[in-house]
Amino acid sequence: MTLQNLENVDPHPLDPKMEINSYPTIYKEFDTKIVINNNNNNNNNDEEKVKVTTKHSIHTKDYKIVQSITEDMKANYILEQGEESGLVCNYITPMKNYHDIELCEGANRMMHVPNAGGNSVNSEALSFEMLNKMYNAQLEATEMELEYYPLGSKITDYAISIENTDVDNNVHKTIYGVSVSRAMKYLGVFNHDDARRLLKKKLFGVNESTKAVQQPYIWNKQILHIFAEQDYIFDILKDVYYNELDDYYRNNTLVIITVCNKNNSWIFFDKHISNSDLIKLNLFNNIGTDLSFFTLLTTHNNNSTLEDLTTHNNNNNNLIKVLC
Repeated sequence: MTLQNLENVDPHPLDPKMEINSYPTIYKEFDTKIVINNNNNNNNNDEEKVKVTTKHSIHTKDYKIVQSITEDMKANYILEQGEESGLVCNYITPMKNYHDIELCEGANRMMHVPNAGGNSVNSEALSFEMLNKMYNAQLEATEMELEYYPLGSKITDYAISIENTDVDNNVHKTIYGVSVSRAMKYLGVFNHDDARRLLKKKLFGVNESTKAVQQPYIWNKQILHIFAEQDYIFDILKDVYYNELDDYYRNNTLVIITVCNKNNSWIFFDKHISNSDLIKLNLFNNIGTDLSFFTLLTTHNNNSTLEDLTTHNNNNNNLIKVLC
């Protein structure tokens, strides 16, 4: 299995003079660094400079995805190995609001078909969009197209297929279930208790739905895709995953945590946010204010006073003066 044969893509840097709408539909680039390699094969102990690829980026005119090469290889290995489990991290920066982003066919389909309820349509569609661009995943079934037995079993959000090639160059299609979640904290700061509840609940559901799913979309492995609102949330999730969860929960699931700490309101709120509120939210995200402050702003319908805002944020031990 390959990441859309990344090595054969000719990377090129962004041209600051190029209009954003004239960028290619998608392109990929690599970041490299120079390291010193001690050449022990020679008696003179010469040092050799070696160029090492550290991460790759997937760009479209609508968003940018960044993932380290190490995490990339790890994710591919876990997907290929039936009994392996693990956690990887990547980053996405949307450059537009959700209704302006050009999604792939499968993501568009997910946006317009019924689901089992809830307010996570945007994050689920974005999840598939990312898997499609990163792993060439194809949408096999949406939430309501999947069947389970017995009735009342845990369910997952959608099913994908990914092609991989064996040592004899034979191509095989593997089905995976995908469950999507969002890691954020309403009126507070996300902590280890929140991470523990989220991971145990979602991974339990993943394991149970894998046992219950019926043909033709039976899978042996799932992906739990979590969107995290801030970097510190990823650190907490990672700590709980590796230090507190036992093998029953980890099982053979690949956990992907996507940090999206900019232009992220439509992912976490699953609705359109006005431009004025987006400016406020982006400002607060950049300086680390939690979503409870933004909730106050939207609840007051842009009528919050400076006194309201500073009083609320003083309660969070973080004074910010914003003229609304």
